[in-house]
Amino acid sequence: KKRNGNDKWDVRTLLVNMVAAILRVDDDAVLTKVLAVRGLVAPCFSDMRLDKPHALSPFLSALHLIALRPTLARKTKQGLFTVASMTALSGLYEYTQDTDEAIEGEVVELDVGGSADGPADAKDAQNQGETGDSLDVQPMEEVEEAADDASSNGDEASDDNIDDSDDNSDTLEESKSEDQEESTMTIAMRVHELLLELVCNPSCGLNFISGTSALELVDIFAADIDWTSYSQASKHVQLDVTGTLPWEETWRKPQISNQAVYKFIATLSRPYDHELKYDLVLKALKACPDVIPVYLGQAWISCEPRLVVRWMATVKLVTDVLSLPVAAPSTGGAVMCLQHRVEAIVPDCIAAGVLAKALQNQPTLIMFHAAKLLAVVLRRLKRTMEFALHSSVHVGFDKALLAAVRLRLPESSVVVAALSTLEKRSERWGLAEATLLGILADYQLLFPEWAATFDAGRFVPTPAQLPTLSKAVQLAQLKLVEISQQVQWEHSVKGAAIAVGKKADGKPLAHNFTRFGCLLALFGTTADEAVRAACRQVVHKVMLGTGVFEQHGWELDLWLDSLPSDPIAAA
Repeated sequence: KKRNGNDKWDVRTLLVNMVAAILRVDDDAVLTKVLAVRGLVAPCFSDMRLDKPHALSPFLSALHLIALRPTLARKTKQGLFTVASMTALSGLYEYTQDTDEAIEGEVVELDVGGSADGPADAKDAQNQGETGDSLDVQPMEEVEEAADDASSNGDEASDDNIDDSDDNSDTLEESKSEDQEESTMTIAMRVHELLLELVCNPSCGLNFISGTSALELVDIFAADIDWTSYSQASKHVQLDVTGTLPWEETWRKPQISNQAVYKFIATLSRPYDHELKYDLVLKALKACPDVIPVYLGQAWISCEPRLVVRWMATVKLVTDVLSLPVAAPSTGGAVMCLQHRVEAIVPDCIAAGVLAKALQNQPTLIMFHAAKLLAVVLRRLKRTMEFALHSSVHVGFDKALLAAVRLRLPESSVVVAALSTLEKRSERWGLAEATLLGILADYQLLFPEWAATFDAGRFVPTPAQLPTLSKAVQLAQLKLVEISQQVQWEHSVKGAAIAVGKKADGKPLAHNFTRFGCLLALFGTTADEAVRAACRQVVHKVMLGTGVFEQHGWELDLWLDSLPSDPIAAA
């Protein structure tokens, strides 16, 4: 197994190439016996980062063929692709010898038609040329005569062979393109493809799904959740199920089906330092959703607020993981348990007041990332609660899930205080404010008992605020007001007075805007069609419930379109 840095075909390289050739055998029974031979394949995984590219390429190709072979027993593949061997393969993510300038243009020449000692024969030929022992050279006249004979024979046989050449041209072009594609791929990219097959493809690797033959995933960002229909349907669920439901079963970490996948990706600590490792972890967790709470429960994943690059990278990793699709109830196994679902929505790394601490009087950058993470958590919660409508085994699951998750979420007062803090800062960050407003809207939908006592009218923008508010903030404010259950529209808005003329004594005549007046002023002054449409929806909700335009809703639109654009005239 020795390596020689000066010799292209050292003992180690020859051994790896020999093993790669053996692993390409077509017979599954023979391959199973070969893999059972102790000390044959395992040495090839040791210190792979020191091997030469022309030793690793055939070995990785052979491993890829084994992983994709459908007829090979799963147990045989698991014996080859252990956590130790996959960890050794992941070490090749840092492999750079194939991209080094010192080996650019290097071509591996094998004497296919000669003896098995191809590299040695090449050296002997080179030495023979250096010592002066020349080979027999054919005279030029004989070469020309042979060429003429071959040309005449080729003309006679061209008609017979033209059909065969047409049939083989496509195959040759395809093989050439595949060879060119493989030649342009680096060792790290080839390892990445192999590991993706092993951890993501249930038919060829370590991925195991219990209770179903296919994993059903629901994208949390695929479409807006119709929460109105959900609330109405949840009221008619029949609670006549007796016995212990599947979601009520106890789950204790780390009881999961994909232990091998978890142990492997757990060795990739801080994957955000490498692009391919990061991609591998996210795709592995997407393919194995039962691993998510266990993976995010690792000690090195800490979201305690600190204004450092590593904290932001960790929070981004947690956000991206929680943005993955949610496994449907048909998946079975640990995914169906309530505690597993809770920790897959609010993992330990952001529970116990971590998010609340990040939202309380922190730098704006920390508050923004924390708000973005909390918004993803709420989105994941709402998507998971939808399962109660489509599965009889999830009766009462939504209420139990909501109660358990709420214990891990920040209080609504923390979110309101964070929004007030951002509004008072000299540099306004509209995206952060819009995210927090969206969180308050989700809180009203998820926790109606809190929404019944919360007056969202304070977030109606005043005419003086309009020039300083971004479009995203205005839309978020209008959405929050629209879904709010308690808005006192007739209340005067402090600081929203506007001069509309002068009194008899010459003093300015001021008009105090009500909240509804501020809404009409926004509708009349904004030039953005999306904001106008959002204002129109809110006005419809308010006015159609008063009885004034109950029978003729089109009159309300006609009245809105007739409002003057000047806020003073509107007042």
